[in-house]
Amino acid sequence: MFSFWKLGYCLLALSIFTNALTIQAQTFEIRTPFEEDSLRAVLGYSRPDTNKVNTLLQLGNPTMNIAGQAVTDLDTAYKYIKQAEALSKSIPFPKGEILADFRLAYIFLQRGEDEASRAVVQSAIDLSRKNGYVHLEAHGWHFLGDSYNGVDDKNFFEKIRCFYQSVQLFEKSGDMTNAADMIAQIAEMESLKGLNTAARDNLLRALGIYRSLGKESQYINESLSRIERLLENYTEALNYGLSSLKIASKNKDSTNLPMIHIGLGVIYADLRLETEALKHLEAGLWHSRKRKINYLAANAVGLISQSLIRNHKPRQALAYLQKMEKELSYNDEGSKRLFIEAYAECYTALKQFERAEKYINQMVDFWDSDADNSVRMFGHQTVGRLYANMKMYDKSRLHLKKAIALNEEIKSSYAAQHQQLSLFKLDSAQGHYLSAIAHFQNYKNLTDSLYNDRLSNQIADLQIKHETAEKEQHIDLLTKENLIQQSTLSEQSFRQRVGIIGLVLLLCLLAITFNRFQLKKRSNNLLQVKQNEINQKNESLQSVVLEKENLLTQQRVLLEEKEWLLKEIHHRVKNNLQIVMSLLNSQAAYLKDDQALSAIQNSQHRVYAISLIHQKLYQSDQVATIEMSTYLREIVDYLTECFQEPEQVRFDLKITPIELDVSLAVPLGLIINEAITNCLKYAFPKGRTGIVSIHLFQVDGGKYKLTIADNGIGISQGVDNVGKHSLGMSLMKGLAKQLGGELQIENESGLSVNVTFAGKTSIQ
Repeated sequence: MFSFWKLGYCLLALSIFTNALTIQAQTFEIRTPFEEDSLRAVLGYSRPDTNKVNTLLQLGNPTMNIAGQAVTDLDTAYKYIKQAEALSKSIPFPKGEILADFRLAYIFLQRGEDEASRAVVQSAIDLSRKNGYVHLEAHGWHFLGDSYNGVDDKNFFEKIRCFYQSVQLFEKSGDMTNAADMIAQIAEMESLKGLNTAARDNLLRALGIYRSLGKESQYINESLSRIERLLENYTEALNYGLSSLKIASKNKDSTNLPMIHIGLGVIYADLRLETEALKHLEAGLWHSRKRKINYLAANAVGLISQSLIRNHKPRQALAYLQKMEKELSYNDEGSKRLFIEAYAECYTALKQFERAEKYINQMVDFWDSDADNSVRMFGHQTVGRLYANMKMYDKSRLHLKKAIALNEEIKSSYAAQHQQLSLFKLDSAQGHYLSAIAHFQNYKNLTDSLYNDRLSNQIADLQIKHETAEKEQHIDLLTKENLIQQSTLSEQSFRQRVGIIGLVLLLCLLAITFNRFQLKKRSNNLLQVKQNEINQKNESLQSVVLEKENLLTQQRVLLEEKEWLLKEIHHRVKNNLQIVMSLLNSQAAYLKDDQALSAIQNSQHRVYAISLIHQKLYQSDQVATIEMSTYLREIVDYLTECFQEPEQVRFDLKITPIELDVSLAVPLGLIINEAITNCLKYAFPKGRTGIVSIHLFQVDGGKYKLTIADNGIGISQGVDNVGKHSLGMSLMKGLAKQLGGELQIENESGLSVNVTFAGKTSIQ
C-alpha cells in the first residue's frame, strides 16, 4: 500500500509545485478571442502610461487562457512583456517592471533556463525592496523558491530558505493567510524529505494562524492527517482527516475531496477497518473521476486492489483492476505506472511470477525513459521491493544497486537511508547476516548523520532568524504604543478638567431627577396594584402550562414503550422464523426426493428473506422502514453462500439508497429471492460464466423500478408461458400485484425480470 500512496502523493506534490506560479498575486481571468482583440485595440490608441503597461502585461501573460486553451506561444508573450518592461522603466513605473520580471522568469522556467529565471526574479526582489513593496517582495521569494525542484539536498535547502523569507515578508505586510500557506508549503517539502516531525510542527503553526484569523483550512487539516499517519499517530491522523472532510462539506468545496477520501481510506486500512477503508477509497475514486484527476483515480484503484489482496482475494483484485482499466480513460504516465505496479502486485500475490515480471519489465522501461534521475531512482527501488517479495533476491539486489548508483549523482540522504534498509532486509532473507548488520549500521548512521544535524540546524537557524524578525517587529510595535500612551496621558489631564465641569452639571441633573422620582413613585404605586392582578392571572396560566407539560411527558413515555414493544415483537417474529427454518432443515435431512428437497430449500430461502427484515427492524432505530441497499446485498450474499457461489457467476448491484415500508420490503425481498434462485439454478449450466445484475432506482412519476437480469441461456418455452407451471414465477407475479406494481419478463440475451412499483419511501 505504501508505494501506491507515496507515488500518488508525490504526483500531487509535483502538480502543486509546478503550478505554484499561477497562484501568485498577479493572476488573470479567462478571456475569449474577442476580449483578446479588444485588448489589442486598446493598446493601439493607449498613451504611454501605467494603463498601457497593464494592457501589455495582460497580453503577455504566459499563463493566460483563451477560450479554455492554454497559450503556448511564449515568443509572443515575451515580446509584449519586454515592451511592458521598457515602458515601465521609461515612465518610471517600478511595480510594472516587477510584474514584467515575474512573467519573464516564468517564461525562462518553461524554456528550461532555470538560472536565467532566478536572475530575473532576484532583480524583481531587489526592486521591490528598494521601493518598499513588501507584499511583492514576498511573492518574489515564493517565486524564487518554486524555481528549485528535485529531491537533492541543495535544491531542498534553497527552496526552504526562499520560502522562509517569503513567510517573514508576508507577516510583515500583514498578509497572514499567505504566510500560513507558505508555512504549509514548507511542511510539504519537509515531509517529502522524511522530516515528518518538523513538518507537523509547521502545519500546526499554520493551522494556528488560520484559527487566529477565524478561518478554517481543509488543506492544512488534510496535510496534518497525512503527516500524523506517517508518524503512526492514527488517532490524530483520523481526527484531522475527518475535520478536513467536515470543512470541505461545510464550505461546499470539493476541490480536495479526492485526496481527503483517499487519505482516510489509507488510515482506515492501516487500522484494518477494511469496510470504512473501502468506503472512503471508493469515494476518493468517484471524486477523482468526477474532477478528471487521472493519477488520483488510478491511485485509488491500486489501493482498493491492495485491500482485496490483504483480504486474501487476489483473483477478485485482478478482476477489479481489469474492469477499472477499461472504464478509466487515461493517457498520463503517472496513471499507467500505477496500474502496471498494481498488476505486478496482483500477480505476485497469485504467485504467477512470470506475469508479474512482465509488468515489472514495463515499469523498468517507464522509469528508464524518464529524464529525471530521482524518478528513475525511486522506480528501481520499487522494482527491487517487488522482486524481494517474489524471493528473486539476485534481481532485487541488481535494481537496488542501480538505485544506489543513481543516488550517487542526486546525493539524497533520505533515499540512501531506505536503500540501506532494503539491502539489510535482502541480506537477512538470504542469510548474509554479517553484510546485513553492516547495511543496518549504515542505515542507522545515515538516520543520525551529520546531514540531518546540519539540515535541522540550518532550518532551526532560519526559524530563529524569522522569530528574531518577529520580535523586532514586536519592539517597534511597543515603541509606537509608548508614544500613544504619552499622548493619552496629556489627554487625561484635559479630561479631568472637563470631568469637574461635568460633575457640577450632574448634580443639577440629579436634583431634577429626584423631583421626577417623587412623581414617578406615585405612579408606580398605582401600577403595582395592577401588577398584582396580572401576577395572579400568570400563576393560573402557569398551572395550566405545567399540566400540559405533564401530559406531553406521559405521551412521550407511552411512545417509547410502544417502540420498545414493536422491536420486541420483531425480535420474537425473527426468532420464530429461525425456528421454522431449523424445522425445515431438519425435515430436509429425511427427504430423498430431489423435488421435495428443492421445495424445502426454496421455502427456507423465502423464510430467511422475511426474517432478515424483522432482524433489521429490531436492530435499527427505525421500526417501520427498511434500508433497501444493505438488505438486498445481504440477501444476495446469503443466496450465493447457499448455492456455494460458482466462480463463473458475478453480481453487479446498483441500488439507490432508499427506505421502504415493511409492507413493501417483504414482497420485494421475496421477488429478488425467487429471481436470484432461478438465475443460480438454471441460467448458467455446465460451468458457463455470466453476470447477474440487480438494479433498484427511481423512475419518473415517483415510482421505483427493480430489475434482475442475467446473460444466461434464458428460457425456451417463451415469455407467454412463463409461470404456468412454476411456483417461483407465480409467486413473483402475485407479489408484484401485492406491491401494486407491474411485472415484466424479457427473454433476450438472457432473462430479465422487471418490477415497477410505487410506494411510500424515504430517499437517503
